[in-house]
Amino acid sequence: MASMTVREIDLERDAEQLVALVLKTSPSGVTNTEEWVHRRRSIPERAHSLSRAATSGDRILGFVESGLDFFGSGDLARVGVRVDPEFRRRGNGAELYEIALDDAARKNFDVSVEAVKELLVACKQIDGSLA
Repeated sequence: MASMTVREIDLERDAEQLVALVLKTSPSGVTNTEEWVHRRRSIPERAHSLSRAATSGDRILGFVESGLDFFGSGDLARVGVRVDPEFRRRGNGAELYEIALDDAARKNFDVSVEAVKELLVACKQIDGSLA
């Protein structure tokens, strides 16, 4: 496995390398740095998104993005992992995937807890004896 560090993505610093990796791993993809940064900044808070880069020195080897699907009910989490083909089959993608799964599971649980709290408040408004 390549000596790898996982850190938060910094849009200003990392966008160019991340877009290059997107295009390298999806040759038919259509994007550029400006579009990619805009799309990331447009993700709403309710998505509880996670973005991490796997690096070796200053080079980004791969990245993972996850979050709740904000176009629907918010019940589903999405995870996307990209690894530079030169660094595949070394456990890098698996490590990134595990980070995203752990984060998504924790956040999905938090969303469920919030939903139950909201339901309890609504029930108390209907039936004051529940207070």
